[in-house]
Amino acid sequence: MRPGSATHVTDFDHRSVALDMVHHTSGSLTVRIPDDPSLVPPGWYTAVATDGSGTSSKARWLRVH
Repeated sequence: MRPGSATHVTDFDHRSVALDMVHHTSGSLTVRIPDDPSLVPPGWYTAVATDGSGTSSKARWLRVH
């Protein structure tokens, strides 16, 4: 989830992107962002994983270069 940058009532930066995840036996996750840079422009994002019952993980800030 990219943080917003509101101007008046319009927020051009706010977006949510679903990512493909690979769960490793070590407990870590690997994610891949889409190849199209217009879907995930450079900047800071909040990453949250959700399990099968809809419970969210603790959010982590990630920077896309």
